[in-house]
Amino acid sequence: MRIVKTPNEFVDSFLGAQREAAASFGINTILLEKYITKPRHIEVQIFGDKHGNVLHLYERDCSVQRRHQKIIEEAPAPNVMNDFRSHLGQAAVSAAKVMSGQLNSLNIINIFCRIQISGKL
Repeated sequence: MRIVKTPNEFVDSFLGAQREAAASFGINTILLEKYITKPRHIEVQIFGDKHGNVLHLYERDCSVQRRHQKIIEEAPAPNVMNDFRSHLGQAAVSAAKVMSGQLNSLNIINIFCRIQISGKL
């Protein structure tokens, strides 16, 4: 991984990453993505039934982690504007509805279908 902070660094970093990829994997294909300086880990829980009804259980901020394990989960996520909060929930519901209609032809990497150990009923 390389972080490019200025346009002048791009070409050298790109070519260097291609060389490393070719040496390590035999192919020089690389993935470019935007670097986010202060990311937040925000999750949206969804709940659905066999009839296609899906709803979201709002969002939570899980950004405080140690060794990729969540230490604190805060809900509702702080400093999230209400319109964005609504957008997150609706996007999660829409994604779940699309997946539920295509499960026979869709390869899903990971969906955690569970009640959290720390959760209450």
